[in-house]
Amino acid sequence: MEKTPFAGNTNTLCCAKTGEDAIVQVCPEGVCLITGGKNMLIHKTEGKDAIGECAMNKKSLVIAFENKQLMHHKIDKDGLVMKSKIPRRLISGTVTCMLLSERSESDQLLAVGISMPPAKTSPGSKVIASVYEVHLFNIGLSEIKCLYMLKVE
Repeated sequence: MEKTPFAGNTNTLCCAKTGEDAIVQVCPEGVCLITGGKNMLIHKTEGKDAIGECAMNKKSLVIAFENKQLMHHKIDKDGLVMKSKIPRRLISGTVTCMLLSERSESDQLLAVGISMPPAKTSPGSKVIASVYEVHLFNIGLSEIKCLYMLKVE
């Protein structure tokens, strides 16, 4: 069997080509950048800080942690993932889905579906939950700002 730089012993939440010779793999345990056949760890999670969801476009990667925080990473012109200067954003519930717009680098929209406890789980699978709220965020140069919050009934 051929050796691969992919993390094959875990669930992959997202895998995408970000540059000519760069691929990003997002797993619950962290974010890896694969470039030139080598795997570089960009972000490693610890304890209850596992990644639950993610969204990305050509300029940004946003990850949602199970501890109810959003974190932004910039993607440069070569496809390399860099930490952003934008601080983590605390959210009110568990993220069930995310979508990131294809806008300018200094102004992007992020839609986040949020469920509230109690969420039901089934053995060996993800959390089964209904979307309770949809939050629309603007990701600017210095913050992740909530623009709208829509309750789903």
